[in-house]
Amino acid sequence: LQENIALFRGVLEEALELNQGGSLFGMSQGGVDSTYIAGQGVVFEIRSPLATRRNRLNLAALSNTMQSLQPTRNPFDAFRRNTTVAQQADPSPPDEVPADDSFYQQMMDRIADVDYSLVVNTAIQQASNAARSLRSLGDIDEQEYATRRADLEAMRESIAARLEELRALEQQARQAAAAAGSEQARAALSEQLDALLAQIEPLREKAMAQARELQARMNEAEQRYTAQWQNDVSAFEDSIYGALCDFGASLRLLPEDESIAVVLNNLGEESADNLPTNRVHVVSKSDIQACIRGDIDASTLRQRSLAY
Repeated sequence: LQENIALFRGVLEEALELNQGGSLFGMSQGGVDSTYIAGQGVVFEIRSPLATRRNRLNLAALSNTMQSLQPTRNPFDAFRRNTTVAQQADPSPPDEVPADDSFYQQMMDRIADVDYSLVVNTAIQQASNAARSLRSLGDIDEQEYATRRADLEAMRESIAARLEELRALEQQARQAAAAAGSEQARAALSEQLDALLAQIEPLREKAMAQARELQARMNEAEQRYTAQWQNDVSAFEDSIYGALCDFGASLRLLPEDESIAVVLNNLGEESADNLPTNRVHVVSKSDIQACIRGDIDASTLRQRSLAY
């Protein structure tokens, strides 16, 4: 019986094309292990490349979920907080801004009221994660991925440069307020702030547009990938039943009242904690014999089996 099982195991690997090298160093991503349980039958445990493909989808979904959990915070809120703390500690320290200086407060309010975190901490990162997920799902090639990454990195660097300019402008405004600078000098600083914010806004809009585009594209890609994967799993299961009908005669020493259980590793439904489960098919030896004789076909054999 063990010789019968070993023979069918090899035939099953060939029929399902599980012995083809397709991973690192040409090692096979699939294979079949077998165990005989006296009084019950034989269990074939199948490792399929379909499980690896499912992992790609899970990683893409995880990346999307982790991105949605990232906090968004305006980094320029710190300007107002730090200024308030400093003023509370010492209302009029040397070379510090007077607490009632409206020019400086208005400058800081204008900076802090712009949601830069949407660009720096959310939009660009979301676009980058979506591009990475699209590549893992095969929806974009390496060239497009590299182009997207370069574009996003350029936006990130441009935003960082503008933020540095804002910090320098904040310092100039602090010095002008502390020194009671002229109205002309303050007006010049206000104009510089206008020009700087006008440069940031297009970058902000571009980052948001890329994030929306790539996120929508990733959602569509996940749906297509999932549908294709489910179809491939069903076709793979059909191939197993076809192999049982075509080559099941090699299990001739398996007792007639026992069965064959096929366990598909990580190809079952997701569990409550979003982890993959195994898919199991249990087929009686008598039904396999009926298919071998031609009394039923592989489709009917699948209908008669227990699957869960």
